[in-house]
Amino acid sequence: EIDAIGGTRVEVLIHDTEPFTDAAREARETFGIGPRPVRNVSTARSEVEQIFLGIAFTCGAEEQVVGFFDVGLPAEYEIMRSIRVVARSERKRIGVVATMANLFGGSNFQENQYAPQWSVITELRKQYDVVEISPEMAIMQEVDALLVPLPSSLQTDEQGFVADYIRAGTPALILVDPLPAVDPKLSPTEWVGDGNPFTYPPGQPRPGPRGNVREWVSQFGIDWEPTRIVWDTYNPHPELAHMPEDVVFLGTGNENDATFSDNTAMTSQLQELVFLYPGFLGPVDDNRYEFEPLLQSGMSSGTNGYFSLVRGSIFGPQVNPNPPRVQDEDAYVMAARVQFSGVIAPATPVAEEENASENVDDETPADGATAPQADSSPSAESAIDVIVVADLDFISEQFFAIRQQAPGGLNFDNITFFLNAMDTLLEDDSFIDLRSRRARHRTLERVEAQTAEYIEQRTTDEQQAEAEAEEALTDAQQRLNERV
Repeated sequence: EIDAIGGTRVEVLIHDTEPFTDAAREARETFGIGPRPVRNVSTARSEVEQIFLGIAFTCGAEEQVVGFFDVGLPAEYEIMRSIRVVARSERKRIGVVATMANLFGGSNFQENQYAPQWSVITELRKQYDVVEISPEMAIMQEVDALLVPLPSSLQTDEQGFVADYIRAGTPALILVDPLPAVDPKLSPTEWVGDGNPFTYPPGQPRPGPRGNVREWVSQFGIDWEPTRIVWDTYNPHPELAHMPEDVVFLGTGNENDATFSDNTAMTSQLQELVFLYPGFLGPVDDNRYEFEPLLQSGMSSGTNGYFSLVRGSIFGPQVNPNPPRVQDEDAYVMAARVQFSGVIAPATPVAEEENASENVDDETPADGATAPQADSSPSAESAIDVIVVADLDFISEQFFAIRQQAPGGLNFDNITFFLNAMDTLLEDDSFIDLRSRRARHRTLERVEAQTAEYIEQRTTDEQQAEAEAEEALTDAQQRLNERV
């Protein structure tokens, strides 16, 4: 079809490639395309064959290669994006702030370790120029958008430099996380005061004090409590019933019609996302900021405090598999876009002691919590456009593997939402509809509704039983005290 539509502007060459042939050698040496072992289900015997299924796109000096079309990879989107990327010489530029999330990977000579580059960087480079931004001094590099993963790991002055750059008019995608499953030691609560003594083993150097991330995000109109973690009982996959409720599934069957915002193209066509131990966001008490929720949890959800979910050990933070849970009637915003144009005060560094006093209280109620506000005195003109997501793990390696291989028919929109959000900030929506299009995931809606009703009733019964047990225990303790 592309050959027919493109006419003389596009030349399509198809090579039926078999292993150990001249075509296979040319594919490997010229484009780095090699075979993949694939099980042949067309025969009675279970055989594994070496299959070539890759495409190389060239236009002058530009080259894009899709080494293999796995079963879950969106072929139409990958082909059209590659054609457009090689056909135009100018790309927009994305800066990725260097944090302890270490998306670019590299060698750590102090610990004698090597960290591979995250697949999200490779994915962004297929469409944009991607550069690493050091926050150790004022940012002078020119980029069209900024990606800030885990700003809680930045020091106070580093946070200030990044905030100044965003307030100067650079749109930014900010990924905060109360409990990064990729490395729980990077949790912002682990940095409060002296931190958890079990986070780093004896003799291993500890990084310096971190900045107050709650104060930092409040400058962009976001109220985020770093010690609260969202859980949700909704899980449409029976084969994943063993997953803890802190693995939050976002889908249309969670009794919340606003799970995916219909007001923007980046979320209106999404079907299902998965977040791991996410937080939740809210607007600050300042009507100058335009707060737009993008993703929300279901109605059978709640939050847990960090210290009720995580226990310190000599092996680092360990997750409690059965924490106490109290359900409420709220839906929690886990991704939002905030826009502001006007005069805003400069960032004010916050001392570590203030950070400790504000964030260490694990039992602070989520409702009505208001982040500390920056000084409202007039300053320079600012134009803020940020998308904040309360989870880092949703773009971790496992979701790229699921996107490619679709094990068990799983097909999550995590990567689609991330790329849609970045395109939206860059005001380039040409791929959003194509990227979001896929087969509609149909579920047993009546069974889901009955299951949700049962889970809600079970949660209510458990809470009542716990209250009765606590009351009986208190009465017994009182009788014992009287006898003593």
